[in-house]
Amino acid sequence: MIQDKEKYFKIFKLELKNLVTNVSLLIEYEKDMHNDEIHSNFVYLENLVVLKDEIMGINGLLGQLDHLTKDLSDAHYITELEKIIEDFIKERGYPMAVFKLVKQKMKIIDDILNIR
Repeated sequence: MIQDKEKYFKIFKLELKNLVTNVSLLIEYEKDMHNDEIHSNFVYLENLVVLKDEIMGINGLLGQLDHLTKDLSDAHYITELEKIIEDFIKERGYPMAVFKLVKQKMKIIDDILNIR
């Protein structure tokens, strides 16, 4: 079980980094939409704020992940992890979209490793 847990967290960290990359690509897309005058300044800035908040939330989680997960049980670490992440995001005031995005990444890892 411990090997599965270690493997899970290695993949999880990679998926979170990938998520930052994906959101960064959305920022570039928004810049293009603004430069092509498809999105107004207002829409561009609103979207930029939301996307940057999401990146801050994901990076914040990545930065605290080892600390947040050090006491997780071996048997129920995925369920516990989900609750810890939800609480972390709420306490820090990050957009709840971050939690939904992270949960989707967790589901992908679950499917890859056939855990749940």
